Amino acid sequence: MGSDTKMSGFELKIEKKLDVWQEAIGTFRGFETDELVVTVFLDDLRLVFPEDMKETIKPQLHGKKGRKIAILRTDIPDKPVLVRTIETN
Repeated sequence: MGSDTKMSGFELKIEKKLDVWQEAIGTFRGFETDELVVTVFLDDLRLVFPEDMKETIKPQLHGKKGRKIAILRTDIPDKPVLVRTIETN
């Protein structure tokens, strides 16, 4: 199993697969990948995406660890997932 960020010991309460045009918001804790899925950790939420989305998701998460982000699942072929940083004052 390959992994970009180990989250072992991280207690999660909810696992979710986003439907098209659903958005999840939370503090980005890290992500893991294996042969089947990409798992993104936001607070106590675990978002699961197909492994073939890794190259779409990974660059958008770069430098965002510890920041509040929103992840939106789309039906846009070139952009199936969009990530944005939520600024807090």
